[in-house]
Amino acid sequence: MRMAAFRGWWGLVVVGACGRVEAPVAPVQAQASARVTVAQRLTLSLPGTAGVSGSAVDAQGRLFAVAERQAFLLPLKLAGVSPGLAEAKVPIVGIPEGFDTESLAFVRPDLLAIGTETWEEGRSEDAVLLASLALGRVTVTDRLSIHYADFGLDVEDNQGLEGLCSAGETLVAALETPLESPRGRFAALFRAALAERLWQVTRLRLTTSTGKISALDCRADADGLQVIAIERHYGVAKLLLFHLPTGALPSEVEPQVVADLDALIDELPNLEGVTFAGAGQVVLLVDNDSGGITGPNEAIVVQGVWNAP
Repeated sequence: MRMAAFRGWWGLVVVGACGRVEAPVAPVQAQASARVTVAQRLTLSLPGTAGVSGSAVDAQGRLFAVAERQAFLLPLKLAGVSPGLAEAKVPIVGIPEGFDTESLAFVRPDLLAIGTETWEEGRSEDAVLLASLALGRVTVTDRLSIHYADFGLDVEDNQGLEGLCSAGETLVAALETPLESPRGRFAALFRAALAERLWQVTRLRLTTSTGKISALDCRADADGLQVIAIERHYGVAKLLLFHLPTGALPSEVEPQVVADLDALIDELPNLEGVTFAGAGQVVLLVDNDSGGITGPNEAIVVQGVWNAP
């Protein structure tokens, strides 16, 4: 599959006082998990919001999120005396009834992709919704469905497209329902160039006995996509790094565990958002609604993930 060229926000970014980010030139490499630490754990002021489930940054490096069952795009800030909403929530119009919004990606400055799931067990597909951002609202205009039967997959209710990211108008989605086999546990990964609208599939090896993928972020590198992911379940959370090459996907992808989040984070919350940030950092967002409110809305900044050569 042809990969579109892209230069922009996916480069290493440095969070500034205005919630924006800057991209240095030097490439980065994964760093041993022993050097990773929690830089900040922030309570976010998000009035009327619960269940944050996906995050992304736009072309200007501004952080946004969606909540699972609330039809708003949330502009976020992490700096200042009151981290939380950077400005007013942006309404999302046109989400089909019964669809939960699980993940988020910016395809272009004016085009978002939103990963979804439903409560229908044994369903045949889930959808990536495509939505325009203009005139102070987000409007769903199209969908790009993943037909699970095409790949021989069965999915459980309330387990859908938990991970989604985009680089150069190429989308990568991750299914939460794990694949069990004699060779181990895997997560299904799907990749499609928006211009072609054809999904390729591979499987990502999971590193724990119970974890599932809950979030992705990606950026282009010299020969494909660099992807970071959260693998989590109750009491388990790992930060994974892996590479997807340009062209045909391999049948399996082996990740590197770059952080044992379950050892780093006290009273481990449900982590459902991840974005690349600057100075070797990633930003994690917490879903605080698991059958009821479990705590505050939070962002956790993890540092030491990257080592500039």
